[in-house]
Amino acid sequence: MKKKTNRLFTLLIMLGIFAFVFSACEDDSFDPEEARQELSKAQEEMAMNMGMMMQTPQMQSLTFLQQLTGMEFDFDLGMKSAVSSISRNPSRLAYLGMNPIFDLSRELSEVNITKDYMDGGIFEYNFATEQFDQTPANHIEFIYPADQQALNNQNNNARLVIDNLQFTTAIIDGYPEEVPSSADITMFIDNQEEMTMTFSLNVGPDGMPSGANLVMSMPPYSMNMSYAGSGNNYSLDMTMAEGNNTLVDIDLSIRIDPEWDEVEHVSGKVLLSPLEFSGSINILDMEDCYWAQDAVGCMNSAISVELMHKSQGKKIGDIEFREYYDPYWEEYVPELAIVYDDGSYDFLTDVFEIDEGDFGL
Repeated sequence: MKKKTNRLFTLLIMLGIFAFVFSACEDDSFDPEEARQELSKAQEEMAMNMGMMMQTPQMQSLTFLQQLTGMEFDFDLGMKSAVSSISRNPSRLAYLGMNPIFDLSRELSEVNITKDYMDGGIFEYNFATEQFDQTPANHIEFIYPADQQALNNQNNNARLVIDNLQFTTAIIDGYPEEVPSSADITMFIDNQEEMTMTFSLNVGPDGMPSGANLVMSMPPYSMNMSYAGSGNNYSLDMTMAEGNNTLVDIDLSIRIDPEWDEVEHVSGKVLLSPLEFSGSINILDMEDCYWAQDAVGCMNSAISVELMHKSQGKKIGDIEFREYYDPYWEEYVPELAIVYDDGSYDFLTDVFEIDEGDFGL
């Protein structure tokens, strides 16, 4: 009797463990209402993280320099435009982590900067003329007031030094662009080093980027990016952190089709804290789907990506294509959406509140 009792007790314990495990497994996804609420909270968190970074003295100084020189920099890491672009052309996912380099390259190559600054020199802000006085030099250096208070006090307390600046031609989005192949950037405020950034870009004979590295230190923020590989296989790694808190973590494996010299397959993860996209996309198979009778079904057979809430360890939904009605062209087109547990969905561009007119789409 004692053995039977022990066996029964053991069986009850095992059943309890199985019940706990299965109940935990059933609770690993948000229901649709919770998922939408968590997405809204996540966007608020991402906006707060970006807002805090924009309030640092370094970013305030860059913003003020932008106003003084007329340069325009987009400091949001291109997130909204990236989501909008990827939702229609997933091959852009392969270059998500390289946006900071390409955006900076384009800004440094703008006409107003090229004419006034690219020949090199030390440019010191003149409070009387409200212009920059140039002194010949082999590098580029801006001496300027770091903020409005320094401007009011006529105090040029900031320096931005750009050294080792070299250019090359790269094929970006199918078109040749003149972009920096190397640069070292240092910022000083009140004689204290506040930011350093070094990047290099290698371009192959075909004009395609074959390697890139970017390292930035802007206490308490840091960013590291590398793009490397050979033949048909490349890897893209990027992290951005505030101290020990990871804000962005991109880890992608990219395969290039040798015949068409296009991205064939992408797999890995993209963490935009607290949201993480992970899975794989077969780009070339997806592009063939545009001409299929069931384009949405065909495209979904080439994508396997899920969206997780990283800090809570729960699934928000799957990233799949759904039909989107384009009022301009008056037709239905495939577009990426977040598909929730019950099959309902929201388009990525709606979730991230993107105004397509802002990007000329």
